[in-house]
Order: sequence, then C-alpha cells, then structure tokens
Amino acid sequence: MQQFSDITAVILAAGESRRIGSPKPFLALGDKTFLEVIVERLKNAGIHNVVVVFNHAHRNQLKEISLPDCSCIVNTRSDLGQLYSFQLALRALPSGTRATLLCLVDHPCVLTETYRLLAAESAESPQKILIPTFRGRKGHPVVFPRLLFQELLHTPLGLGAHSVVHEHSEMVLLVPVSDEGVVLDIDTRQEYLRIKDG
Repeated sequence: MQQFSDITAVILAAGESRRIGSPKPFLALGDKTFLEVIVERLKNAGIHNVVVVFNHAHRNQLKEISLPDCSCIVNTRSDLGQLYSFQLALRALPSGTRATLLCLVDHPCVLTETYRLLAAESAESPQKILIPTFRGRKGHPVVFPRLLFQELLHTPLGLGAHSVVHEHSEMVLLVPVSDEGVVLDIDTRQEYLRIKDG
C-alpha cells in the first residue's frame, strides 16, 4: 500500500459540541469513538502523520481512548473557532510536510478509500487545494498545499480557512467521490442517531 509520509492529517476536535449535547470526539461510532474511527481510517489509508487539536476541557476523556502515534495539541481557546485550531496545528506540523489533509471530527463517516484518494491526488497535483464532492456537494476533508500555510497562519480568525480557498479559486481542484461521508456533518442528536451504529 502506498504511504504518504509528506502529508499530515490535521483533525479539528476542539469544538464545544453545544448543539449535540456531548463532546463529538468521544461519541460512539460502532465500537469506537468518532476520533478513533477517523485516526484508524487515516492510518489505513497510508497517512501516518496525524495531528489532533482537542479542547482542554476534554483532557481526561482523551486519556481513555486509543490514538496511536498521534500528536495531540491542547486548545485552551476553543471559543476562537476552527481556524485558530488549524493555526495551532500548522505551527506543529512535522518537518517535511508538503500538504495538510484538514479533517473535521464531526465528519466521522469518511471512508478510508476517500482519504487515500485525496492523498494520492495531492501527490499528483501538489500545488492544488483539493475539495471532495459528493453528487455535486462540496465536503471534507480539504487538502491545503504548503504554498498556503503562511497565508493560513496570518488569516484573520473571523474570516476562516474558507476565505483562503475563495481567494485562490484558481488553485481549487474538485475531486468527485462516491462517499457520502464527505458531506455528512454530524451536528445534532438526530443526525448522530442515524449513523451511530456504524
């Protein structure tokens, strides 16, 4: 199986999960948590550099799950939003990282094959922003090339990473996939109950 040693997956898991009522990283999907499922599928896809940004309020719960060979970063300001978490991760990337695969913990149904496809496509198109699409809908994870790391680090938090995508629309490559997981955003209890048994 192809290994992608120059791609680092960043999992944003520092949200406060107010709408769903429980911390999303630790919700069950089958016999594992959202976070464990995402990490396992990334590793199975050949992406072994994984950085997890988690909420400081969840320190104790993090100790109870298995995240082999992951770098974990504590976000003490989750109120500042997703871009702040992403910036924390960008500052902690392993040397030699050519691109990041930005994963959201509330998209736990993305398949191993999708991660592998995006990593392989990034190797073929190293200067592109890659966005998976399912039946014409854009989803996650999104691949950002190293070329944009500094810009992402200096983007105002209120604008978000999507503003960088918008500014560089000529770099965007849409990648059609047959994986509905890229657009399944689990934000409510009803959405969770539909997918919880894996």
